[in-house]
Amino acid sequence: MSVSLDCCVCGGGAGRWMQHWNRDSGYGICAECVAFEASTLTAEELKENYGKPGVNYGQPMVTFQGRRYKVLAATKHEDVANAFMERVPNASMLTVFDNGVIVLADKEDQGEPIAVEPQKELT
Repeated sequence: MSVSLDCCVCGGGAGRWMQHWNRDSGYGICAECVAFEASTLTAEELKENYGKPGVNYGQPMVTFQGRRYKVLAATKHEDVANAFMERVPNASMLTVFDNGVIVLADKEDQGEPIAVEPQKELT
């Protein structure tokens, strides 16, 4: 049963997900925070602390050049990004945003095209 959760990291809304056994009641993690947490935790630690994506929290996604990609991790620190790429096979840098956030994705992720509605003329 899904419940509305607050993010245990930033305090914002985390969405409606199943409560993870290792979180206080009413708390989970939002997709943005889990991306940052993933940059320093192993996959096992992430699962132990927060559960599974799509069950206990939302899969972090990013839109880049007209496509949506699954985010493996995000960080503002180059050394953290490099360490993540060393320990996670197929991880690579997708982009660096203007605010300095480095987005890491699977190098084989082709991204999903974003459907664009055709523009309608005003009459």
